Amino acid sequence: MKKIIAIILPLIMIKATAQNVGIGLTTPNRAKFEINGVAGAGNTVALFGGEGHGISLQRNWATIGFNQYRDAATGLGKYIYNGYAATQSLDPNTGTWAFDIIPYGNPDGTVPYLTRALAINYLGNIGIGNAVANAPLQFTNTLASRKMVMWETANNEHQYYGFGINGGTLRYQVDAPGAAHRFYAGTGTSSSNLLMTIQGDKKVLISNSGGGGFLGVNLDAAPYTISIKQAAGTGLYIQEAASGTNWHLRAQYTSQTSYAVLALDHNGSLVGFFRPSGEYAWGSDSRLKTNIQDIKPMLEKVMKLRPKIYEVKANNPNHEKTIGFIAQEVKTVFPELVFSNENSKLDKKGIENVHA
Repeated sequence: MKKIIAIILPLIMIKATAQNVGIGLTTPNRAKFEINGVAGAGNTVALFGGEGHGISLQRNWATIGFNQYRDAATGLGKYIYNGYAATQSLDPNTGTWAFDIIPYGNPDGTVPYLTRALAINYLGNIGIGNAVANAPLQFTNTLASRKMVMWETANNEHQYYGFGINGGTLRYQVDAPGAAHRFYAGTGTSSSNLLMTIQGDKKVLISNSGGGGFLGVNLDAAPYTISIKQAAGTGLYIQEAASGTNWHLRAQYTSQTSYAVLALDHNGSLVGFFRPSGEYAWGSDSRLKTNIQDIKPMLEKVMKLRPKIYEVKANNPNHEKTIGFIAQEVKTVFPELVFSNENSKLDKKGIENVHA
């Protein structure tokens, strides 16, 4: 018997090496080693590493199971060993290549559900999660402050660099007030131009101290540092934070003069305008006034005014002379013409209630 075994064994080895080998089929002509059929009613064709965490090969949807196999015609299969599991499959009907994650389980326990992690369709589009990949890269239609994180300072919804989606909002996030959103344009192989900075302290800067930045509103190009093309008759609007008082500066065309004036509104009412020649005109129409009274002859009061020649202290390095009046002196004669500022926020440094 020993001699017979010694003769037969080499013959079997030679035949297996030289020809295709098939298990479950009579003519293995597609590969050197082919397996046809499954165990029981499931789709698992082969399983490797079954005594620990292993890999299974499954037919029909061409699935690779990681720590997962299928021994039934329905269901999501079972665990090979304890731990997490996953599947990688190709749907031959849609051309979708899917990666699914399976929660923690025990050996031969039934897989409860799959969580889609990633899918690639036949066009090469990638869908994250359950997203249908209609673009080269697509995320699920869910609202989240963190949809894409490129750097994370801490694991929360705010301290990260990246993007999110809130209701009607594309969230562009940096991690702290000291961080900044910056936009660049390359100028060559080793340098870039800084276009705009949005600082974490709510300050917005165009360009940098090197200059060259232009800001245009409603324009294809900005010919000046700040260029505005008005929309719906609106221009530059400035509002005082505490009281809500506001000023509005705008260009206004008049058909009577065939040119535009620079109009100045206060709290929505026109108070005056600048003509192209430089004169300032303010509203003096009787319909804009009330409680109109005649005043007594003014010559005697006018003669009490004392013009002065003086130097303004601030911003006058060349000591230029000015001719005018002193507000406190005019106030004694025409108090209606003098304004005393009682808002300390606008006072000159070291001087209270500046008169004008």
